[in-house]
Amino acid sequence: MTNHISYYSFSLIGKDHLRTNTPCQDHSGRIRLQNGWTIAAIADGVGSASRSEEGSKIAVASALKFCSENFPTSTDTKSVLAMLLLAFHRAFGDICEHAEHESTELEAFDTTLTVACFYKGMLFYGHCGDGGIFVVNRFGEASEITTPQKGEDGDSMIPLRFGAKYWVFGQHSENVPTVLLATDGVRDKIASNDFRDSISKVYVPLLLFLSIISDLRAKALNSFISYLKKLFSGDNSVTSDRIYDRLLDVYSSNNVADAETIVEQIRSNNELYRFISTVTDDVSIAVLNDISIPMTFDMPSEYFSDPNWQSIREDTHRRLYPHLYTQPTPEQDSKPISPESMPHPVQTPICLTPICFKPDVGKASAPTLETPSLSTSTFEHGDSEKSRPTTTKGNGEPLSEAPYPPGEQDRALDPPVVTLTDRLIKIAEILLAQLNKIVHFFRQTVNFLRRILKRN
Repeated sequence: MTNHISYYSFSLIGKDHLRTNTPCQDHSGRIRLQNGWTIAAIADGVGSASRSEEGSKIAVASALKFCSENFPTSTDTKSVLAMLLLAFHRAFGDICEHAEHESTELEAFDTTLTVACFYKGMLFYGHCGDGGIFVVNRFGEASEITTPQKGEDGDSMIPLRFGAKYWVFGQHSENVPTVLLATDGVRDKIASNDFRDSISKVYVPLLLFLSIISDLRAKALNSFISYLKKLFSGDNSVTSDRIYDRLLDVYSSNNVADAETIVEQIRSNNELYRFISTVTDDVSIAVLNDISIPMTFDMPSEYFSDPNWQSIREDTHRRLYPHLYTQPTPEQDSKPISPESMPHPVQTPICLTPICFKPDVGKASAPTLETPSLSTSTFEHGDSEKSRPTTTKGNGEPLSEAPYPPGEQDRALDPPVVTLTDRLIKIAEILLAQLNKIVHFFRQTVNFLRRILKRN
């Protein structure tokens, strides 16, 4: 801790990589320059790239080295951002040289890269990939200032290899005392979709717990970092108590109103501990605090509290299972659906492809089996032309016209259609329920026999 900057950074292998015997593909680092600026960098090797751990290490080391050797004398915006652009080029160039030396495809070393330059509240940054940079202003207001770069599928991400047209550089508009860089394993917890409708868009207690270290001196900071590593690694010897004790220190030292009540509420939910302990990906964090900037958290108390977890879970459930929340019609609502209450196939046509069961309306005879063929004709609907299928018998004689498009008045005259799929789904649900009862009965029988055998 020098020049009014308190900082820490570390990278840690994730629990998933431990299970699969995969090396840590994250890398992080930071340096302090003689002019007072502190540079932090993180990188996350792409999981599908065979040697991405080498790519992330080279990217961080190269970017930090270039910034330390070429930091501009004039720290105006254009100069610093130009230096960051060249640092990204240098990092990519070093990875290319390494790939050529190893006679390996460049894609094998794919990695992200995020760099931050910090001094007296001023923040410049460069960013590529699905990590993130978060800031906390002196009033305790938290935000993410970068956007994860994802592929068109929404799952893959943009690596450094894609080039300068994908790299993002900028200066944060506000002087801030706190900056946190995180790869996606932690970033996705802080900025989880659970909080997309919140004011901050981030999980404030988690971000403040990780990033506010201005009150910690060297020994206490080292102890805190050691505790974080054990938490993220899933060490069963650590408890959640220290999380909430530390959060109370953060809130109290920054004058959060009703700090004890808020932290007790967070402790009772214990979601903060769950968010940390459920990180399974590699972890890279870099935190920078300018202790010369006074902080007083004067945001409303609710801002620092846990969200309404019940409401969040309900919203998540609605997004995952929208079919469970469809509004039933008045008939459906008043009369429960059962196999007996469903229309008989003789009374209601069941249209399939290429076979159609069509009852002779008004007669008690069995349905006739006819094989339709489809032809198309053009008709007007609104301002556009569409193709309308016409059903015919095998000899070409018209059987019936296909239903009109949604919105046509005469469609209301068509008989209701119940697909075979609907019937099969309902029957399957009934059979599954009965099967579960049978399985439960056999389990009870087996347990009873086991107890008898043990006695004998």
